[in-house]
Amino acid sequence: MKEVQEARQIKMLHQPSKVMDMKHELRAVRVQLAQKSKHSLLLQKELAKSNHTTRSIPQPGYSHRN
Repeated sequence: MKEVQEARQIKMLHQPSKVMDMKHELRAVRVQLAQKSKHSLLLQKELAKSNHTTRSIPQPGYSHRN
């Protein structure tokens, strides 16, 4: 497997425009991942807050006694 990766790297060295395209594409994917991760965290916090609020509102006919 390592030989295959090395062969691909050598081949790509002879095609610098493809390498640059791949680097730009990889950078864009990393930016998208960071944005989606941030959005996911915000949604998780919002969900946790919503769940907390829902639990603290007494339901009709429900008693908090154990």
